[in-house]
Amino acid sequence: MEFTPPLAAGRRRVLDQHRSMHGWDELAEFGPASPHSSKPVPPQAEAVAHGVARLLTETLTGRRNAKQLGQWLTVDECSRLAAWIRQHRGARIRLSRLRLIEISPGRVEGQLHFDFETGRLCATLSLTTLAGRWTCPQLSVLLPGTPR
Repeated sequence: MEFTPPLAAGRRRVLDQHRSMHGWDELAEFGPASPHSSKPVPPQAEAVAHGVARLLTETLTGRRNAKQLGQWLTVDECSRLAAWIRQHRGARIRLSRLRLIEISPGRVEGQLHFDFETGRLCATLSLTTLAGRWTCPQLSVLLPGTPR
């Protein structure tokens, strides 16, 4: 049996004779770009996310103590974050991207991407409404070497 690439470059459709027997090209080619709707995130949730992003940026640059993230991070995570901050003291760190998506009414999830001189960091957050007020019950900082 002769191998033919499943997708022809530059084409939006896959010809039947070029489909793989596993159906992977159908998933990649015809699947939705995002399983979630693209409706705008509520402004109050966006404001809370920007506040969390500012807090995390100030922590990463050493302007705030890592223990201030204690409501979200375990003691071990706080100590690992503090060690990372000491190692990168003086590095220019900036928030390069804040991506938010409303998963369901009253729940928003997001990603924070930080650039610094020698690499990148990512953090994830989850926002929910509680009695009509947006809060951030979950924040995870993904440091290099963090077990998955």
